[in-house]
Amino acid sequence: MKKLSLRAIIVLILVAALLAGLTLYLVRYTLYAERWMAFPGNPHAYSGTELAAGTVTDRGGETLLTLGEDKTYAESAAVRRATLHLLGDRSGNVASPALKRYAARLIGYDPVFGMYGAEKRVGTMELTVSADVQTTALQALDGRPGTVLVCNYRTGAILCAVSSPTFDPDGAAPEETDAVYLNRAFGAVYTPGSIFKLVTAAAALEQLPDAETRLWHCDGTCEIGGETVVCNGVHGDVTLKEALARSCNCAFAGIAQELDRESFAQSVASWNVTAPCEFDGVVTAEGRFDVADASDVDFAWACIGQHTDLVDPCAYLRFVATLAGGGTAAEPYLVERVGSYRAHPKQTEPTVQPETAATLAEYMRYAAETVYGDIAGLPVCAKSGTAEVAEGEAANANFVGFVQSEEYPLAFCITVEGGGSGSKTCAPIADTVLRACVAAMED
Repeated sequence: MKKLSLRAIIVLILVAALLAGLTLYLVRYTLYAERWMAFPGNPHAYSGTELAAGTVTDRGGETLLTLGEDKTYAESAAVRRATLHLLGDRSGNVASPALKRYAARLIGYDPVFGMYGAEKRVGTMELTVSADVQTTALQALDGRPGTVLVCNYRTGAILCAVSSPTFDPDGAAPEETDAVYLNRAFGAVYTPGSIFKLVTAAAALEQLPDAETRLWHCDGTCEIGGETVVCNGVHGDVTLKEALARSCNCAFAGIAQELDRESFAQSVASWNVTAPCEFDGVVTAEGRFDVADASDVDFAWACIGQHTDLVDPCAYLRFVATLAGGGTAAEPYLVERVGSYRAHPKQTEPTVQPETAATLAEYMRYAAETVYGDIAGLPVCAKSGTAEVAEGEAANANFVGFVQSEEYPLAFCITVEGGGSGSKTCAPIADTVLRACVAAMED
C-alpha cells in the first residue's frame, strides 16, 4: 500500500511538472512566437537580408515601401528622402524599428496556422505619418541638419517625423555617413535652451505661491554666486507671463534661486521630460537634467535650459502635448495598423497639474500673439529657444508648441542645428508644416 502511495505521489509530481512545462511553453509561445518567426535568419521570413513580403503606406494609403526580393521604395524621390529614417535604407545602415517590430505580421505569420497560407495574409503596415507632410517638412528644413516632429496630442498619432540630412535610398551612397545615418527625430538629444523655460515656469507655478502675480527685475545682467548671467535684452520689471514671452534669462535665474532644487529635479522626472519614449519598436534617446552637484549659477543656467541639460525631441514633444492636454497626453505612436493589429491610443497618467497646464497654455498663446505672430492662421501656443552649444559654433534653433483646437489638435517640436534664433528660423517652418498637416487631416 505504501509503495502504491509513493508511486502515486511520483506520478502526480511528474504530471504537475509536465503541466507546468506545457504552461510555460504556451505562455512563452504566446509572448514570443512572433519574435521567433521574425528572426532574420529564418528563410521563410527573409529573402536575403530583406523581409520576404509586406507593404508600407502612409496615413492616406500612398505606398512608401514594398518588401520582398525586389524591395521597392516610393516612386517619388522626394518621398523616399523624407521617409528614409522611418523605413531604413538598402544597406541596413539606417534602422527601421517598426519594420522589425511587426515583421511577423507583415509576412503573414499566424499564431495558429504558422506560415501555412501566409501568402494570403501578407500584411500592409499603415503609418500615421503623411507623405505630403514629410516632404513639406524636409523642404522647409532646406538641407539644414535638424528634425521636425508633429503629433496629434489627442490620439498620439505622429503626422511628421523628419530627420535631416537624408539621402535617396535609390540614389548614390551618401558621403557624410555619420550625420546622414542618425535619426534626429528619435535618436538624438539636444541642449534645449529657452524652450526648457516651460519646465521651469511649471515648477514656479507649482512651488511659488505668488508666481503669477509678482514681478522679477531685469537690467540685462544679474549676478549669482559672483558670476554673471546675461540676458537677451533689458526687460525691467516683468511678470512670469511676460518673462516667458520675452525669454528673460534674468527673471528665470531669479526664479531658480527660489526653487527647491530637489523638488524641481523630481518634477522633471515625473513630467517625463527626460524619459525616453517607447512605441512600435522605437526607443528614443534619454535626456538629462543633472543638477545635484551644480553651483548656484549652474543651476540657474540649467533652469534656463543650458548647463548640461539635454532633451530628446520626441520626449519633449510629449511634454508639450501634456501641456496641450491639460496635464495628460496620449502616448506617441507611429503604426496605425498592420495585419490584425490596430493601434489603441493610450493616455499617460496625469503628470502636470491641470491648473499649471492651463496657465502655461495661456502664457504660450500670449507669446505667440505678441512675439511670433500669425502661424498658419491657427490659434498656436508656442515657445522658442536659442540653445548655445560648443564655443565657436552657431546656436541651435528650437521651437515647440501646439494648436488650441479640437479640429486640429497638433503639437510640434522643431530643431535646426546651427539655426540661431528659434523664432526667426523655426517659426516659418512651423507655419509651413502646420498648413500641410491641416491639409492632410482634411483629406
